[in-house]
Amino acid sequence: MEHFIIGTSGHIDHGKTALIKALTGRDLDTGKEEKERGITIELGFTYFDLPDKTRAGIIDVPGHEKFLPNMLSGVCGMDLVLLVIALDEGVMPQTVEHMDILQELNVSSGIVVLTKCDMVEPDFADLMEEEITEKLKGTVAEKWPKVRVSAVKNINIDKLISLICDAKKNIVRSHDTKGQFRLPVDRILSIKGLGTVLAGTVLEGNVHVDEELTIYPIGIKTKVKSIESHGETVNDANAGMRTALLLQGVKKEDIKRGMVIAVPGSIVPTTRIDVNLSLLKHVERSIKNQQRVHFHIGTDEVTARVVLLNKDVLMPGDEAYAELVLEREIAVRRGDRFVIRFLSPLETIGGGSIINANAVKKKRNDEKVIKQLDNQFNNKAKEALIHLIEEQNAPIKDSKLRTISEIAEDDFRTEMDEIIDNKEVFVLASKKENYYLSYETEDNIRNAIVSYIKSSLENRPYKSYENKLEIKNKFLKAFEPFAIDAYFERLVGDGLISIENDRVMLNGYEVTHDDTYERVLDRLLKEFKAHGTDFIGIKELKPQALSDTDYADLIESYCLEDRIVKINDDFYTTTEVAGEIEDKVIKFFEKEDIISFASLRDLLGTSRRSAKPVMAYLDNRGITAWSGKETERKKKA
Repeated sequence: MEHFIIGTSGHIDHGKTALIKALTGRDLDTGKEEKERGITIELGFTYFDLPDKTRAGIIDVPGHEKFLPNMLSGVCGMDLVLLVIALDEGVMPQTVEHMDILQELNVSSGIVVLTKCDMVEPDFADLMEEEITEKLKGTVAEKWPKVRVSAVKNINIDKLISLICDAKKNIVRSHDTKGQFRLPVDRILSIKGLGTVLAGTVLEGNVHVDEELTIYPIGIKTKVKSIESHGETVNDANAGMRTALLLQGVKKEDIKRGMVIAVPGSIVPTTRIDVNLSLLKHVERSIKNQQRVHFHIGTDEVTARVVLLNKDVLMPGDEAYAELVLEREIAVRRGDRFVIRFLSPLETIGGGSIINANAVKKKRNDEKVIKQLDNQFNNKAKEALIHLIEEQNAPIKDSKLRTISEIAEDDFRTEMDEIIDNKEVFVLASKKENYYLSYETEDNIRNAIVSYIKSSLENRPYKSYENKLEIKNKFLKAFEPFAIDAYFERLVGDGLISIENDRVMLNGYEVTHDDTYERVLDRLLKEFKAHGTDFIGIKELKPQALSDTDYADLIESYCLEDRIVKINDDFYTTTEVAGEIEDKVIKFFEKEDIISFASLRDLLGTSRRSAKPVMAYLDNRGITAWSGKETERKKKA
């Protein structure tokens, strides 16, 4: 089923919640205080199905100025906005501020819903609509279609739904379904007997049940136990969907609105960002260097200090490059839009977009700094290519980069040669062509792989590796096959890992050699030596106090360290005994062409029970080969 998100905005008491009830049949003012005061305080969420079977998630935001931070949280992820204006009052202060916010956050698709048409005379409604139209000129809502409705008497609700369907066809959605999963948290619930549920709108990528995630900026690692979207339990959710995640090992008291759930290693928490900052034309205030403001991004809100980089004062209608120094860590990415408000009195004054999510302190009025930011912001030639590469969550191949950059072939080659020579991006050479990735993203992937291996081994002290396929599926699923192979080769070449038979081992990581390790090994070696080639089953030697997992890990570690040798899943022996078996069989072939189970049994002085697995072992070692009979082998050529 297709999904998209509708949001409401507008002044308090203009009928947003009543309108949603008319569309969906659900009342979103459920809180005691909301019922008593007759206003929306918290965000409300519900959904309804359009005639074309699209499921429209709908967000009800508070209109009262006091609860504007809650409204800002609700804007995150909206595809279409219903700007609600009551015909008995017209455009009010919060209407204007909500439009400013929508403009700064690039929410450009909407419908102007003129509510309470049943409460005014038609002539008055005509005059009020003309006045509203005039006041909307020059705003984000200037060209939005208008419809008069009454939520109470169900007037023109069908017409509104028709306009929603028409608008949906023309919406250019910005959701990146192929990016790394990211969900800003706007609701936190604790369900007795189940655990903590975090909800929000998926901004990028997709998520599935059992996926491991990280909650930023606090770094809590978790796992998805179940997913709900628009009232249904699902196996996965994609960008643009309202989603609730039941998470493993998360305490409600540790989480706050504004935190971000994302792929491990995909975000680096930051307290300093580079931005392009603009002030609204109609505000009556300016921003001075080092001024403190409220900073709103996604569902988060934090106080920030503005460091103007190319101006001393930012006047209404102007824009500038700036560093925002934040009072605490946040989780954001390049290109994210934000809104700023004055601390006192509270007033929305402007906003912008992030140029660098993890900025370093810069000199003010430095031409080199300004040029660098200008190139990054305007995506010029070489800088545009670097920017395109930085946007990728997986290596992008040379030919695809050429296509999406729309830069002439000769210019593209010249710029890329310079970028490669200057080592400005991470280059991955495959058998067919080069792949490119930003160093930051590559570091995140590399660190995520290392962290995952360390984490998976944390509770298994006797295990030394992680499965290669598991790492591919978790961290490299967006990579093309050639890039995957090249990347593993690069990690091996850099001395980070070793790979053997699809076992990925961290160089320098050692299995715990504690008393249990040595005690179990000593016992096995004694028993193996005592039994010689008449093998004893490995399960018979397991200490009762040791878990099956630890015992299996120990056995595998002993084999990887060449302390013991695996004959088959049931039988193991010492390296000395295994060596003697191989030597005897090699010498046997100096005189004979064929060895049977019976002759192998006699050669080793063992039972048929042990001879059969030894024959399979010799096949695996490349000493014997199939001779045409099940019970016989020949010397491998």
